[in-house]
Amino acid sequence: EAPIGGTILTIEDEVENIGHADAPLMALYHFNFGWPAVGPGARFEMRDGAGRWAGAPLTPLGGEPARAVDICAAPAFEGRAAARLAGGAVDVEIAFDPATLPYVQSWRRTEPGLNVFSIEPITNRLAPRGELEAAGEIRTLRPGDVARMSFALSFSARD
Repeated sequence: EAPIGGTILTIEDEVENIGHADAPLMALYHFNFGWPAVGPGARFEMRDGAGRWAGAPLTPLGGEPARAVDICAAPAFEGRAAARLAGGAVDVEIAFDPATLPYVQSWRRTEPGLNVFSIEPITNRLAPRGELEAAGEIRTLRPGDVARMSFALSFSARD
């Protein structure tokens, strides 16, 4: 939902196991951004557990094409995790529940004709499925169980 004239888009998602056996929950929510959020001066930042933002500038266009992927833990501040693109012509922040999506994957592509950055809240760190299962890191939904994920995307234009 997005209120008329507002700057926040709220997304609610439910995943229900309608089957007859336990099922693993492995989810990745993919948010791609381009210009004007991915422009000169843009940075990718994560909020830490104390509410401070930290990050780095995006790989600039020009030169050698970049194809980078990174995964990090999504710390909670006041019950929510948050990642953002800041410093471009438009800032965008994604807030979500780190209890259900404890990691963030980000990736950057700058091949000719591409200028994209993706922020992806995910359920699991990057590892082979067998390793995640052995470590007890895959959430299982029993028949009838429902997992709920929610996101608040905030947009603000820079003057």
